[in-house]
Amino acid sequence: MNEQEAKQRLAEYLVFLQGDIGYSQPTSWLGDNPMFCQLPNDDWLATHPDDLQKGVLLKSNGENLPFFGALGKLVRQHGLGLPASREYFLASTFHGRYQAYDRGLAIWEAPEGGGDVGYPIARWESII
Repeated sequence: MNEQEAKQRLAEYLVFLQGDIGYSQPTSWLGDNPMFCQLPNDDWLATHPDDLQKGVLLKSNGENLPFFGALGKLVRQHGLGLPASREYFLASTFHGRYQAYDRGLAIWEAPEGGGDVGYPIARWESII
């Protein structure tokens, strides 16, 4: 995949995200504003130049793995690496999500009374 194909895939994926789960990105994501970086394994990483805590890993196998919001903050601040899964909802709470990364797991929860809690968890053998 070349950079132009990566841009096209990102645009299609962002439209899908908005229709699938109602997650809307700023319109600058749909232009030439995202930064694209080809990785050594031929995947592409698209990040927003104004907010590097938001991005989409466009894998060469056709998979798209986003990282946004509180989970994205955990990734950049704690060095968990790139996404290894999409974001999933926690079964134990209404306002919580988790996502696997190359070097660990990120868990985010917003308690009903307010606030924002994020937990980076380093990778260990039982979650490989």
